[in-house]
Amino acid sequence: MASRFFSFHLSIRVLRWKLSYFPGLIFFILKAAQM
Repeated sequence: MASRFFSFHLSIRVLRWKLSYFPGLIFFILKAAQM
């Protein structure tokens, strides 16, 4: 039970990290495409 809660909490943190990281990645790709 505890391990399941831990994995769920970890997936939430990874999801939040991806949501904060993804726009920067798209911006970088767009800048690279313009050059």
